[in-house]
Amino acid sequence: MRTALLLYCIVLGLVLSACHMPTGGPEFTTPLPRFENPDENATQPEPTLPIITPTPTAASELVQLVATVWETLPQAPVLMYHRFDPREGAYSSRFVTSLADFDQQLGALYEAGFSLISLDDWLRGKIHLQEGRRPLIITIDDLFYADQIFLDDAGNPAPYSGIGRLWVFSQEHPDFNFEAALFY
Repeated sequence: MRTALLLYCIVLGLVLSACHMPTGGPEFTTPLPRFENPDENATQPEPTLPIITPTPTAASELVQLVATVWETLPQAPVLMYHRFDPREGAYSSRFVTSLADFDQQLGALYEAGFSLISLDDWLRGKIHLQEGRRPLIITIDDLFYADQIFLDDAGNPAPYSGIGRLWVFSQEHPDFNFEAALFY
């Protein structure tokens, strides 16, 4: 125990002797620079703000905007066709429409001022029609099941199908448009 106490005192003495400032030695001082004012009565100039002169810029090019403004919320009838019968002299029924009746219906709808819009555009509120035209949506069910898609040699819808008759009619009346919601 005595040895431990002696060792403790030696370490404490060394630590305390290392923690004091040196008492002797030369002093180093750096003189501060002195600025002399040759004319102490002289006034400093007042800072001035720059004068900003606006420069006119060239007028930007006018952009013409065409918009359709509806006085009331537009309504669009939705006509659903199930199947088309291409046979001559065929009769229309609740689920089957003869192509002759379909042609007459398209003509009557066109004369009444309707133009086709896509169901997707209608749901997004993007209704773009010529002035005086009204929106109309046509849907066709059982499209693939009933083999209602036929193309001619040029890749256009064949006229012996409902889609083909709609295509031909839209080519003769471009403002009627060629849009349909097809379901299978």
